[in-house]
Amino acid sequence: MTGATDSVAVTCLYNLTARSDMCKAMAQSLVLLEQAVRACSGCLGTTLLTDIGDATLFVFIEHWRTQEDREAAGAVLGKSLFAPIMAAAITPPARRLLARPST
Repeated sequence: MTGATDSVAVTCLYNLTARSDMCKAMAQSLVLLEQAVRACSGCLGTTLLTDIGDATLFVFIEHWRTQEDREAAGAVLGKSLFAPIMAAAITPPARRLLARPST
């Protein structure tokens, strides 16, 4: 992906829904993912949240220096880290790429 987000800070937000019997597995897998993402070059931090009223709903937020850093990390992390998350999820996560509006 190229464009306006290539050289600016980028936030990637994922909404995930776990199967009701897989909430603990989802949480554990997301904590491992969070640790791996934070170790990647260009990562400015992560946030992992769960809905107070619905333990099946998770939000995973990544903050990146650039879109290139995010893409490079995706290649380094590998698919095996995501397999337990996908196994616990009802559907694939909804993803949004966000950047601060230019003023």
